[in-house]
Amino acid sequence: MSDPAASTTSLAQGLLRFLRVGNLVFCAVILGLGAWSFAYEGRLETYLAGLPVPRDPHVHLIGLRLLIVFGVVGVALVHRILGGLLAIVGTVRQGDPFVPDNAVRLRHIAWLLLAGEVLHLAAGAFMNFWESPSAPLEWSFSWTGWVAVVMLFTLAHVFAAGTRMREELEGTV
Repeated sequence: MSDPAASTTSLAQGLLRFLRVGNLVFCAVILGLGAWSFAYEGRLETYLAGLPVPRDPHVHLIGLRLLIVFGVVGVALVHRILGGLLAIVGTVRQGDPFVPDNAVRLRHIAWLLLAGEVLHLAAGAFMNFWESPSAPLEWSFSWTGWVAVVMLFTLAHVFAAGTRMREELEGTV
């Protein structure tokens, strides 16, 4: 009979690896679009000049490139988060997730997620500034990420306290 915990962690590990590769592919696409925007700048500006937006096409192109930068930074944050989760799942697969390194990893992931939420706010502010009635941009605020940040900082603290208590208990036996 197979161990359900082992199959679950194996599935989680495979999914995280898949997401990490997908994230890198997404980064390559974003970087490719950025390179394309420079290689075909004239054609792109001509296209943008035909759109009903109240901006100079060159300025509009700069805005699009800034959104690409937001995307690349987001991809980097996600890549680091997925790497931390992979390391945590690795300790679960080894049979001992309550190690001091996982408390550090969770805290690191919480900081990365916080940075991602700040980036999301910055991108939203940029999009609200950039939008025009003839070219609306969609962005929405969500509390979910902010709750996850608080939850991860709390969980990191719980892991740290739990591992300290376990080390003290092992020292007394």
